[in-house]
Amino acid sequence: MGLGRVGGLLLIGGWVLLLFTALIFVGGGPIRIGDGAIGGLVLTAALVLAGFGTAILSIAGPPPLQGRAVRVGLAMVAIGSLSSVSFSILAGDVANSPFVVAFLLGGFTTFIGLLVVVVTLVRSPRPSRLVGSSFLVGFLLVVLGGTLGAGTNLEPDPVPTIGRILVALGGIGFVLGGAGIGALAVTGERYTPG
Repeated sequence: MGLGRVGGLLLIGGWVLLLFTALIFVGGGPIRIGDGAIGGLVLTAALVLAGFGTAILSIAGPPPLQGRAVRVGLAMVAIGSLSSVSFSILAGDVANSPFVVAFLLGGFTTFIGLLVVVVTLVRSPRPSRLVGSSFLVGFLLVVLGGTLGAGTNLEPDPVPTIGRILVALGGIGFVLGGAGIGALAVTGERYTPG
């Protein structure tokens, strides 16, 4: 098994654990890195697996992930996610620690890296385009649903419910897109710039 496939499997495992993290959150469980609760442990494991998976793919990604832009994006995701986890654990309960700034920079780096990867995949031929589109549509649905679901109206109003449904659908698309990047590495589909 090639190193790129190992990275793909780690990335898929990280996204599956992120899905479990979301289910723990929906069930009312606490999700906080470094507090020892199951939600925090699952989230930490998810980010570490995804971070190492993307780091490996940025170095040894198979054909659909060999372009320069996608590798730079994957490296940014790896650096951002692993530094965010590290700084979250180091910061502990200190709210105004310099680690908080480092955590935010890690999150920003992860976001920019994901944006680079998704835009590159959307511009690629199938199946890479499908993976990038799933991720992008999922993200947009989460943003739209979060905006609609933020209502505080006490009267019966279907808009917050629709918002929550859109967030759930977007989350599924987001997870499928993220795991799909790992699946591209595992299957090694041929990549031709489009």
